[in-house]
Amino acid sequence: MSKVQAPKPFGPCPTSRQLTWQRMGMYSFIHFTVNTFTGREWGDGTESPEIFNPSELDCDQWCSLLSETGFKGVIITAKHHDGFCLWPSQYTTHSVASSPWRNGQGDVVGELAKSARKYGLKLGIYLSPWDRHEPCYGSDAYNEHFKNQLREVLTNYGGDEIFEVWFDGACAEGPNGRRQIYAWDDYIAIIRELAPHAVIFSDAGPDIRWVGNEHGEAGATCWSKINRRDFAPGHADTAILNAGLINGMDWLPPEVDVSIRPGWFNHPHEDDQVHSLERLLDIWYHSVGRSACLNLNLPPDTRGLIHEKDAIRLRELKLVLDRTFAVDFAVRCSATASNSRGNDAAFSPSNLTDGNSATYWATDDDVFAAEAIVELGELQKVNVISLKEHTELGQRVATFDIEWRDAEGQWQRLDSATTISFSRILRTPTVVTDALKLKITDALACPCIEQFSAHYQPPVLVAPKIIHDRQGKIDWKVIAADSELDERHAKENAISEKDDLWISADTPYPHELVVDMGTSWTIEGFVYTPPEDREHSFGAVSHYRFFVGNSADQVNQLVAEGSFDNIINNPLPQTIRLDVPVLARYFRFVAVESAQSTRFACVKSLDVMA
Repeated sequence: MSKVQAPKPFGPCPTSRQLTWQRMGMYSFIHFTVNTFTGREWGDGTESPEIFNPSELDCDQWCSLLSETGFKGVIITAKHHDGFCLWPSQYTTHSVASSPWRNGQGDVVGELAKSARKYGLKLGIYLSPWDRHEPCYGSDAYNEHFKNQLREVLTNYGGDEIFEVWFDGACAEGPNGRRQIYAWDDYIAIIRELAPHAVIFSDAGPDIRWVGNEHGEAGATCWSKINRRDFAPGHADTAILNAGLINGMDWLPPEVDVSIRPGWFNHPHEDDQVHSLERLLDIWYHSVGRSACLNLNLPPDTRGLIHEKDAIRLRELKLVLDRTFAVDFAVRCSATASNSRGNDAAFSPSNLTDGNSATYWATDDDVFAAEAIVELGELQKVNVISLKEHTELGQRVATFDIEWRDAEGQWQRLDSATTISFSRILRTPTVVTDALKLKITDALACPCIEQFSAHYQPPVLVAPKIIHDRQGKIDWKVIAADSELDERHAKENAISEKDDLWISADTPYPHELVVDMGTSWTIEGFVYTPPEDREHSFGAVSHYRFFVGNSADQVNQLVAEGSFDNIINNPLPQTIRLDVPVLARYFRFVAVESAQSTRFACVKSLDVMA
């Protein structure tokens, strides 16, 4: 037994349920409801249950794929904003019980719970408080209705086995035009009672937080701490959610939720837009590698199956990660340090490489900067470094360097980074070396480092990218633009693949662009790409109208109108297909409403499918 006292916990520390969740690393979202059959992202609650009729629904197909490719759990959208329930709820008729699927005897949540157990996956539940179908939404009665449904799901489908309950912050008008004041404290109490091991997700936790975006990236600096009192579901500073707070009072690590394709629900026109292997690797390293958990969405199609292209990409990701982390060149290698706590073996730098999560290297209380050298024993090719703090004692390290020893015995910097927490995995330039150094340059308290490992990721072969030059195919001209830019700038930017934007005048909506395509084309649809940068994201368009015509002064045939749902959180290209293709030379894009309270509209690019 050590005679030296262990470091005292510093700041907020994780609970046992948070640690259990964090060790999962990666699990899957399943977005599936009537939207799968309507092609929408947010249903409006008027959809008939008759449209929900997957032809081949097979939860075993979902779960066997997830288990095979390294996922540890699955979260189902048991009820999305449309209010349609994927289980036969006794509190509404707007559910699978009113659908033709399984002759009204089906239960998606029940089938998934059974399959998850079969394949060793944990089950999570997404239950949207916003309900655009339920008539009593916007009243005290709705809170009772929602609590009843919450109890029903948690009781019938796992209780103690449920690992996460997922709440987003969506709150808008229901079918009667009223907004709801949610009884969050009551909801949380029910979950704690019926699913005591489940972590609760929202902008404000209370267990895990949203990462602040839906494109798959935790901050390069990512503290597992924020101040919960400053946040509420649907009301949060996304910059703080992404990076956390160095002096945060609450342990609230982030979850990265992102879809494998542009939409959250399956849309056939996105089958060729599944994220590349290269992109998925970026997402993995920027989530799991930045002390978050990755919640990767895999939306089943109208068959009720995860699409073959999505499955192929998952298997490719698993293959690369397996090859990368199969060998740890640092494991059981000798290590020395500039300081170890009381020179006691219990806190020796050898704990960095012993593969034991219960041991860690620690320094004396007054040592906030220190270094440890790991001797690899022979030359190894290295380009991935993995670190873990002993987070049971809090998050401590603020900045650090990784160095490698060259052939002349000199130390060279390989990488510099901020924050470690539960997991920090760095991709670095490839070096051949026989020793690596962890150099902690700043910490908030004495460092407590649980793991140092070194790996090599083989080159990933990526198919060559084909760049289409629209300018060489179609001589487009903007003939009218409500823009603060001069005419030349508007013409160049509104329909280009450049990083520039078309920005409307700072006047009240609506705003519009009129484009001459130079010749007539059979238009099948269009793609609106919103701005992604924080400066212009307030100009994202929420509601649109799309007109066509065959003379410059008569572009008045309305062929599409609607909304770009969830565009602020998911600023990806929005593909709109026309019900009937139309032959036209001119089109007019009208920005009818803003996604946020602003006067100007932004278009990163506007494409026509012809």
